[in-house]
Amino acid sequence: ANYLVDESWQNTIERECLKTFISLVPQYLRSKIVIVGDRGFGKVGFIKFLKGLGVNFVIRVKGDVWVRYGKFSGCLKRVRFSDRKILWWCKVCYQKKEQEPVNLLLKYERDDPLYIVTNLSDSSVVLEIYGHRMRIEESFRDFKNERYFSLRAAGLKGVVKMEKLILVTVVAYMFVILFGAVSEGIKEFVDLVSMVKNGKKKLLSSFRLGLELLDKLDLSKYPWLFCFKKLCPTED
Repeated sequence: ANYLVDESWQNTIERECLKTFISLVPQYLRSKIVIVGDRGFGKVGFIKFLKGLGVNFVIRVKGDVWVRYGKFSGCLKRVRFSDRKILWWCKVCYQKKEQEPVNLLLKYERDDPLYIVTNLSDSSVVLEIYGHRMRIEESFRDFKNERYFSLRAAGLKGVVKMEKLILVTVVAYMFVILFGAVSEGIKEFVDLVSMVKNGKKKLLSSFRLGLELLDKLDLSKYPWLFCFKKLCPTED
């Protein structure tokens, strides 16, 4: 159907999902929420929407976006800054037509500089939060991977049976996430499953890290992991 690829319909779905999520968060915690987005979410309308929800945001934007700050006006890719330098611009006018006020962080990267708009006031916090993006994306890839979350392959019929399967899946998933999160601080564990690509270790989500460890660790050396292995059996 055409609505599946219609951009306006997709925008509506995204915003309604966010509204629903925010409505479930207690009022006193909403100011702590930070929406992290990549270049597909840099439209002024979406930024205004997030401001209207009263949440914080950290969004990477394209280099061809127009901004005005002090004496500078033009596309971001025209900004000149030296190697490994970070620029922090407050109260930037974002996009030529709307000129929405935002804060802007610019960070030099040889191949692809970072341009991040936000309503946060601390550049170091913005960089730290945006640094979690790759781990978030790895988690999304886990959910899309049918090896881990193929509910259709179970062949169950009936709402009750499916609900039970989803519940068991969520419990097992949370156990693996917990184990993976704890293991991130244990160098011995991380080195055991780290994959090297182009001379660099590939970042794994907490879920993937936990799952790979449960498959490779010698449980006789770590008897406390037996409960994890039983709850979340891996493939032979």
